[in-house]
Amino acid sequence: EGESLFNDGTAMVMYHVMLLFAIGESMNGGEVVLQFVRLSFGGIAFGVACGVFVGYWLERLFNETILTIALTLSSSYLIFYTAEATKMEVSGVLAVTAFGLYMSQKGKTKISSFSEHSNHNFWSFIGFLSETLIFVTSGIVVGDQVFYQDKDYTYADWGKMVALWAILHVVRFLVIVIMWPALRKMGYGLTFKQIIILVYGGLRGAVGLALAMLVLKNEHPALGEHVKDLVLFHMAGVAVLTVLVNGNTTGLVYNWLGLGKVTHVQQRIMGHVVSNFLKFSEDKMKELKSTKHYRLVDWNRVKKMTKMSKIRNIVFKRNQLHFKEDATDDEIDAIIDREFTITEEESLIEARHRFLTTLKGCYWHAFEEGQVSGMAVEVLRESTDRMIDKEKDALSDWFFLRRHTNQTTYLRFIRCMA
Repeated sequence: EGESLFNDGTAMVMYHVMLLFAIGESMNGGEVVLQFVRLSFGGIAFGVACGVFVGYWLERLFNETILTIALTLSSSYLIFYTAEATKMEVSGVLAVTAFGLYMSQKGKTKISSFSEHSNHNFWSFIGFLSETLIFVTSGIVVGDQVFYQDKDYTYADWGKMVALWAILHVVRFLVIVIMWPALRKMGYGLTFKQIIILVYGGLRGAVGLALAMLVLKNEHPALGEHVKDLVLFHMAGVAVLTVLVNGNTTGLVYNWLGLGKVTHVQQRIMGHVVSNFLKFSEDKMKELKSTKHYRLVDWNRVKKMTKMSKIRNIVFKRNQLHFKEDATDDEIDAIIDREFTITEEESLIEARHRFLTTLKGCYWHAFEEGQVSGMAVEVLRESTDRMIDKEKDALSDWFFLRRHTNQTTYLRFIRCMA
């Protein structure tokens, strides 16, 4: 989401710069660079500064849900207005984006646990409502333009729309490939298959449509009516194609690239879970059969209705396991153990991953229940993130946590004596 937000903010900045060229303002190379730097970096700096200020006041609102929501909402609009409509003249979108990213990383732990959940739901609804309004409004405008105002869109315009959709994939691919050497050495790394899914899964929508409608409503005489109509037509077409084509086929591409494959450890666990579930069901049926209340039950029909064997066949077929229809439970367990042989190290890594993932969720749940402070949960979650990045190594989060504990003189003396 952070990358998407910065992409949207950068698009807004480029829109403002390119609009100046489109309406005929003369600018040299230095002025263009200065305009871009002022809008982008100035907006980011202003947004972060406002995030620090708002975070300071959020810490002083204890269990005040209405005031918390009002503060975050009013701050967003005031930041945008101050950045765009005053002499500051920086990017309001990037300022709000930087403000949002700071609040996501640091600010949400400054909100009291009692108010955090309500605040999160409120902003989730605002985001959903905003995108819905943009899509509905743009759909109405584009439908009116195409079907009711007799715009002279030619076959060439439709072809250019499809070509633009394809060119955007090529541009996104080139940008990611150029940055690939750095991305391979940062964070979790990046493979070529992941690049393909990043390129193909890059949907365009709400922000592009909003900018296209801004162009359509721009009254400057340098922008011809036909040009404004084409901008909205092409942007709406690209959004429709990404939803219909990319949105419906990304899952297929993801599976085709093999990125959704599970490990042998996970396959073995899944196989044993299904096998044990069926064993429990069989034992329960045997127990019920001996009860007088269920003696007249047609148990063969019960098995067919519950489709337990079908569940096992689907799971095992997906994992490419083959066995006889009359195979016993012990034979099936033997097949699972034989097909999915795992080492002790692989089993230990999987156990660490599951433990750390659960622990991370427990830390956040403890914060929501008011059992730990915001600063403490940040440190604890970062310690688990560091351990998840090093699953092959033994658990050693205490070395990180120890640097953040309050070591009083008395505790240091006790530790030295020990």
